[in-house]
Amino acid sequence: MVEIALILSCGIFCVISIINSRSGIKRSIRQRMLDIVNCASGSLNGDVLAGFTTDSVGTPEYNTVYDKLAVFRDNAELEYIYAIKQEGEDKYIFTLDTDPNGAASYGDEVVLTQALRTAGKGTAAVDEVPYTDEWGTFYSAYSPVFDSSGNVAGIIAADFSSDWFNS
Repeated sequence: MVEIALILSCGIFCVISIINSRSGIKRSIRQRMLDIVNCASGSLNGDVLAGFTTDSVGTPEYNTVYDKLAVFRDNAELEYIYAIKQEGEDKYIFTLDTDPNGAASYGDEVVLTQALRTAGKGTAAVDEVPYTDEWGTFYSAYSPVFDSSGNVAGIIAADFSSDWFNS
């Protein structure tokens, strides 16, 4: 009887340890995602980002932001990185997409998630569940960019494939 109790308690301990380890790994992954997107958003001038319109595409200011984000696209484990802004209560649009093989156009609507809403209010956030759009299934990290008055001028978003996140 003592042996059975000992085996059961060891099994329960192992299961709890595995669950805690997986939870810790997911927290670390989410933090890594936030670190990347916060670094990207911190490298940008919010006043410049706030001024982007359809006519900004291809301007020197636009290209400067593109080049800064492309560094993250090319050197971090993310799939996509792009700038977006809020265009209404529950509408967010692309303002700049660095995907060299099929970028979204200025004004294309972005899939709305709770983490995006949170970033729109000024706090960086990561999706708790994956979402699917025309480019695939992702977990995204979002970080607000502030203008010189302290207002959210835009949001930098980085998509991480669900396969990468769950591996």
